[in-house]
Amino acid sequence: MSSAIAAAPERSHQFQVERLERLSYLAAGGAMIALVAAGFRLFYLHGLNAAGKPVTQPIAEFVYFHGVLMTGWILFFVVQSSLIVRGNRSLHMRLGAAGIVLYSLIVPVGVATALLSAHYHPAPANPPWGPQRFLAIPLSAIFGFAILAGIGLMYRRKPAVHRPMMMLGTLSAASAGIARIPAVRQTFFQASHGSLFGTMWPPTLIAAVLFGLLKVTVTRRWDRYYAVAFSIMVLVVAGFAYVSTTGWWYRLALLVRR
Repeated sequence: MSSAIAAAPERSHQFQVERLERLSYLAAGGAMIALVAAGFRLFYLHGLNAAGKPVTQPIAEFVYFHGVLMTGWILFFVVQSSLIVRGNRSLHMRLGAAGIVLYSLIVPVGVATALLSAHYHPAPANPPWGPQRFLAIPLSAIFGFAILAGIGLMYRRKPAVHRPMMMLGTLSAASAGIARIPAVRQTFFQASHGSLFGTMWPPTLIAAVLFGLLKVTVTRRWDRYYAVAFSIMVLVVAGFAYVSTTGWWYRLALLVRR
């Protein structure tokens, strides 16, 4: 009896920690929605790109479809997180099938949108880098999403792996919106002296670090799977940052633009 009584406070503490961790994922999802809405406000409100100009007309419908899919994924992440917070794991698992379908659409549509945008954009687009070099940004985001969310879906019955992979996969998908917040973009553009990846990716990586610190603060333990997910994100970004400076990438991008 005494051992059962002694264990009760420990179980209560573990329950509180678990709930706080679940709430932190929900809060992160809400933050991503707010950041993406700020970055893509012209797109959501007026159908314009970040520069306030019309979306590339030959592929406008494709771009809108891509935007709906990516926005839908972030909202899906928030809904799924809220179900876990409420303890409705059974519905969370059933809706997971919809997530697999959405994932299977997002990856090919995202890659196609990036390639078509590079093909149809005029030469002065995406100053000061140009469409050939800038192509690496959307591709790095979609590849990061594909790898991380793919692992998360594969391990959907193992929450310790599933949660951080889905979280950082979704953050990778949100990176385009985060980097297009005018004040954020200008700050990192100046700080990196106009570097493409130094402008577009650090805000997202910083957000990932901050969320990781929040998890450590809440749970008082190191999450190795979160560290693995973050390492994958960094490796994808670093890989694309290097490759995008090579001659063969430039030649490949020129082929895409023909």
